Formats: sequence, C-alpha cells, structure tokens
Amino acid sequence: SAAGQDLFSEMSGEGEAPETEAVPNESPEDGTSSSYRKLNVYIRSCRGLPEDSTSKVSFRYTLVKDELIEGESEESETLGLVAGSTTEFESPQPGTEHKYDFQAEFKVPAVSDYLLFKLITEPIEFTVEGLAAPAKVVVPLKHLVWKQEPTPDDPDEEEFLPGHPGSFVQGWYPLVRGEEGGEGDSFPAEAAVFIKIALSEMLVPPDELPSLNLLSVKLHSLHQLPPLWGPSEDKQEDAHDYIYSLLYSLPGEDQILELKAEPGRAIAKAGAEPAEPENAEQGQETKEGGEKVEKEEEDDETFEIQRTESKVFARNEKTDARIVFDHQHRGVIRGSATSNLKKMLSSRNALSIDLRRQLRSGEDYVYAKKYHGVVYVDCDKLLVPGETKVVCRCAVQPADDYARPTPEELEACPPPGGEPEEDEDANPYLLAETYLLLEIELLNPLFEKPKPPPPVLPKVGDLLPTRPPVDVVEKPLSAADQFGDDVKEIIYQLADEYHEMFLGEVSSNISAEGMEARRQQAIFHLNSSGKYYDYKERLKKSIVRLIHEKFHKSGLDATSEEGKKFISQLYVYLQELMNSNLNKVFAPPKKISAVERSEEAKKKYLREQMRLAIEAEMNQDLHLAASHLNQRIITDASDAVLWFDYGTFCIRAGMPEKAEECLREALMLDPRHIQALMSYGVLLCTMNRYADAETYFKAATDYSPDNVLCWCMLMLFYDMESRDLERRTALKKVMTLDKAAGTGKKSAYIRAGLFASELHAVQLVERAAAQVQEDSARPHLSLVDRTLSRTGPARSLRSCWRRPTCQSGSWRGSRRCCCPPTASWARTRGTRSP
Repeated sequence: SAAGQDLFSEMSGEGEAPETEAVPNESPEDGTSSSYRKLNVYIRSCRGLPEDSTSKVSFRYTLVKDELIEGESEESETLGLVAGSTTEFESPQPGTEHKYDFQAEFKVPAVSDYLLFKLITEPIEFTVEGLAAPAKVVVPLKHLVWKQEPTPDDPDEEEFLPGHPGSFVQGWYPLVRGEEGGEGDSFPAEAAVFIKIALSEMLVPPDELPSLNLLSVKLHSLHQLPPLWGPSEDKQEDAHDYIYSLLYSLPGEDQILELKAEPGRAIAKAGAEPAEPENAEQGQETKEGGEKVEKEEEDDETFEIQRTESKVFARNEKTDARIVFDHQHRGVIRGSATSNLKKMLSSRNALSIDLRRQLRSGEDYVYAKKYHGVVYVDCDKLLVPGETKVVCRCAVQPADDYARPTPEELEACPPPGGEPEEDEDANPYLLAETYLLLEIELLNPLFEKPKPPPPVLPKVGDLLPTRPPVDVVEKPLSAADQFGDDVKEIIYQLADEYHEMFLGEVSSNISAEGMEARRQQAIFHLNSSGKYYDYKERLKKSIVRLIHEKFHKSGLDATSEEGKKFISQLYVYLQELMNSNLNKVFAPPKKISAVERSEEAKKKYLREQMRLAIEAEMNQDLHLAASHLNQRIITDASDAVLWFDYGTFCIRAGMPEKAEECLREALMLDPRHIQALMSYGVLLCTMNRYADAETYFKAATDYSPDNVLCWCMLMLFYDMESRDLERRTALKKVMTLDKAAGTGKKSAYIRAGLFASELHAVQLVERAAAQVQEDSARPHLSLVDRTLSRTGPARSLRSCWRRPTCQSGSWRGSRRCCCPPTASWARTRGTRSP
C-alpha cells in the first residue's frame, strides 16, 4: 500500500531508505519559497594541516531519492540537493588555520519518512582536497531531528535555549583517511574542520518527538531443519530444489504493512560434528597456567528456544545445516505506528512469521501444507524501560492448515523424485525442534528509563561537625568561702574529739556544773595536745587571704588608731562569718543545691542582658546591642540559643559574614535547632547560595515534620528555584497540617514572608508577595513594607509592582530588578519592636 511504502521499506543487507514523494523544485501551496525550512551549512576553517599546503572542502548530500534529482545541475537550485564547495585556500602563515568562512543555504523538502530516515542513519561527508592523501570529514546529522539537550556549559546564545525553533550540529570534526588513501602517504592525524549545520525549524514538533523511532528487523537463519530437507553437500546453493520464504506483518500509521523475506539459501551441514549440550564441559582447552581459551568459551554459550525447554549451542549454529535469509528491514515509525507497535509487543501471538516451502521450478508442491509453519515471536523485553534490542530464537510450529497429503493427492501431484516421503505421526518441525534466529532493534527505547533520583542532600552534621560541650571550669573559692569551709571542718573535728572524750557517759541527767566541767576538760585537752594551735594556724591563712581580698589592707600598725579601727571591723566581720557557718552546721536552712542557685542566677543575668540588647537595638545603638549579646555568649558558650540570638541580630544589622559564623556555631552545638536551620537557610538565600540553603530547609522539615512554618519556608524556597513539583508537594503538606490542626485558612506565602521579613530577606519577601498577588486584586505590600521600612526604598519597590517588568525587562520583584534606590534610603530605616 502507499501508506506502507511511506512508512517502511524492505531492505536486504545495507538496504535502502523508505520511499518519499518529494520531487525537485517542488513549491509549497502558497507559491512562496520562504515557506520552506532552511538548511544552513557553514564551514569556518581547518586547523592542523601541514605547512605550505593548500586545501579545499566540498560536499554533496541528497535529501530525496537520487533518481529524483538525476540530470539536475548541482549549480542550479534543486530542492533536496545539498552540495557546495569552498574556494581553494592558499598556504597561510605557519601555525595558523585555513580560513574558508563558507556559508550556503538550501531548501529542505517536505518532511517525509525518507527524509527522517536519511538524516538519522546517513551522515554527511565533506571531502578535503589538496592533501597528499585523500581525506574526508564525517558529520552525523541525528541531532538535527532530535535536538540536543542544553548543558550548563553551553554559551548564552539564543539558539542554545530550549525554546529555539530550530536545531543544529556543530564542532571541530577530525579528518579521516579517504577510501582511496594509501597506508604510506603522510596524513595529518591532528587536523580538524569546524563545521556547523543548522535547520531553521524542527522537522518534527517537540510533542511528537517521543514517538519517533527507527525500527530494524533482521531475519538471520532457520536451524535444526527436518531430516528430509537435506540439503546435500554435493549440491550448490542454487542447485537446491526448494525455495523458502518468510512473511510477517508490522503495524503502520493507517494500516498493517505486509513484508516478505525470500528466497532462503540452503547451507549444507559442515564436516565437523557439533557438540552436544551434555558434553559441554569436556571440549574446553586450557592455555599454560590453567587459563581457558576465550574463543571456545564464547562458542560454548547456550541459548534457550522461546516457548520450549530446549537449549542450543552457539557453535552448532555455524556448522549445522540451515536456511539463511539475511533479511533486514529498517524504517521510521512515528505517531500511531509507535502506539500500535507497543500493543503488538505486549500481546501474545500478535507478532507472527509465516514459513513456506515451495519448489524452485514453481510447480505445485504436494507437501506445501505439511511444511507450512508459523513462528510466534515474544519481544516483551523491548517493553522494559531502557531496552532497545532483543535477539530471539523462536520455535517453528505447525500452521492452522497443517495436513499430510492423501494417497489421491500424491497420485494427482507426485512429489519430486516420484517416491513419497516416509511420514511420521508428529509434525516434522516439532520432531526436529526447528527454530528461527531473528533480531529486532530500536534506535530509542519505547519506554525511557526513569531518571535516577537526585543525589541525597548532605546532612547538617556532615557540613557542620558537632562540637563537644565546653569543659566546665570551677571557679576558685573566695577568701570568705574558704574561711567558712575551714570553720566547718574545725567544727566537725571538735565534735569528733568531744565524742571520743566523753563516749559512754550518760548525758541526759548532767547538771550545768557537769557541762561546764566537761567544757573546761575539753579546752585543756585541746591546749595540751596542740590541736588548738593547729586550728589557729589553719584559720590564720584564711584570715590573711580575706584581709587582702576583702579589705585590701597590708602592713598596718595594730597600735595606731587606724589599726585598732580595722581590727575592730575585722573582728565583727569574722564573728558574723563564724556565726553564719555555725548556724549552717547546727541549724541548716532549707537545702537549695548550688547548681540550682547558680542556674537561676545565670538565667536572670541572661534575661537582663537580652533586655538591654533589645533596648539598645531599638535605639539604633547596634554596637551596644552586640556587646550585650556577646556577654551572654561569654556567660555560657555551649548554649546554642545564645549563638542563634546573636546570629539573627547580625542579620538585622547587615553583617552576613558574622551572622553565618554565629548560626553555624549554633547548629554545631545543636543540629536540631529548627529556628537556626531556617534562619541559616534564609541567610544563604540572601547570599545567593541556593544549593546550600536547600540542605538546611530540608533538614528543618526532617527534624520537625509537623512544623507548618518549616514547610512554608521550604515551599517558598522551591518557588524561588522554579521547581514546581517540589513546591506543590510542600504546599500540600502545609494544607494537610493546617487541616489536622483545625486552624483557619491562611496563606502559606504570608507565613513564610513574615518569617523572612524578620530577617530582612527582601528577595524572599518579594517572591512571597508576588505569589499572594495572584489571589488578590492588589499586591500584598504589607510584607514588603514591613521589610523595606528597615532595609531599603519601599517607594521604589512599589513602582515595580505597578508595571509588569522593570527597566531591564526582568520579572517584577525578581532578584534582577534594576529599579534604582531613592534618596530616602537611610531615612526610611525604621525601628524594630521587641
């Protein structure tokens, strides 16, 4: 059919491309030549050629059948002919390139399957003349059909952008030796030519490119033939009495395409006996050292026949008797033909090949139905994502009209040789286990492999190693505390001495005189034993230290009035300390641990310093505010909250480097500090380090998955990055958490914008306000005013909202907005409420 001829082409060996209806000098319906697509060929220069050499580059390429342009002059404008030649370039200066600057434009005929097939499969060759040995340059044209994906290394030019309507191939292509070049001729191995070939418009619309493909079907040979087939070794292939044909169908865009492979060549069995699968391990030879011969390992490879449990050796296929077809069919498929091919491959018995055996003489063959077979091909492997090729060994089965001839039919149509065949009860194909070796290949897979998941973001702990807590250094005791400890120790020792002296005596009925006698006896014991002197010397050291630290006195005269006055003050102070420590020992107050007392005092001090810092910031005294916050960190450098407070202050004060240092320290002390994670992410966004910011926004949602604000900030970040799928996922999570909490409907962008405004992140606030504008008639300028009242010209920003783009053509509110700041920048900086 005409549709089948348009879609496919039957080939043998190298084959030909599909038919086309394009003709030379064909004009479009409107009669204007501008309606044609244009193919531009640009040859800039050649480098690496020998010195004192001349060069010339020529080319010829046809986009239609060669017979359609026969007789046309290459100098005239012929539709479908791409040909040209540069002028001969004389010897340049040593070390320079051969400059051609050749450019030519050609009309491209109407898009057809032949044109697509030609560009996909056949490169264009450029002949380089003037060298000692013939040379050529081969340029593949596949990417004129399938446009190359842009890469980050591409230059910032219009034709490299995804929305450019055309396609091109360009680069330095190396010279290769021509077919007529001799081995001894000198050849510039490093030479290359810069060539660019561009199409003004894509041949296939982008939405139809996924269905465009190149299908190749190869029918190799038929193996394990029925014994009665022969062929005999004494006959040549052409002398065989029978011919064999294969018929199969492939889907087209409009109807089924019928294809035929004939005639099969009969190859006789080779002299060497094939190996049996049972003895596969016996015929392996080894080299010296025990290494097996690689070739024999390849020959011993076994394959399974589809829909059977039989296996065959690869080397048997090279020596057994066989019918060789060497049939190849290649063609372009697109549109509905690709969909129909997918349906055929997914259905069982949908792809079948019909096998027939006939007499070479063309006479009626009485055993035609007996040897009528069918081959069912299972190619579901091509439906696996990423697969493009399948090699099948398919069993031959009897056809539906299988029948052995009756005696009457044998008498009416005698078989060749006159003697009938000795029939078996079973089908000859099933007895011999005959199979067909074929191969089906696609240029692109029917189903693309899913893209690999993005690389796992590094954890916060990987970027910021956790710092161990700071060692606590105990402060030395003051002189008063040391004196008190000495007094307590002496009291405990006196109690022990008193207990040892009067141990066992009944003390319940002792009179006052008895108590006084015991006291006198105890004093005498202390004086006589020398312990009293020891206690006095111990207290003397503490008292001397106390005089230096408390009273700052030294070298006083005890007989002077000042000395007597000082001794009186010292005695009163020591008496107070003595009574206080005696009361603590014999009448202790309610116990409050020293840890609790110190922690409460520290909290009170930190709150006071924070209050003073807020007050200083309100008064625009940033240096004093930083000093108070720094004092808090000095008090406890292992508290992540103190580093976080200092870091957020540095953000508001316009010190991003110092803010980053503080927030990193806070995260090293507490990697799960949610506010620090989000604040550091916002800071990185303001510093245009978006790749790093994602790690911290994502970590905040991982550590606190029920925190709505974390998901709001992650959603706003994805919106800044134009990653719509991740943005929708984050927004859905926000809505789910709001619904579960029973809170009212509130814009996630407003919540994220308010948090960003506290950190003066103008870019994030602008983006949030722009998204809020889509749901309201007027931009949500309260976020912007709240931020720019401290950081920049609110009036200038509002002017951006009133027009679609700014002076530079950038999107309004974007980071590239070029609206100049006003003179009231400094005057518009307000104060922040505590």
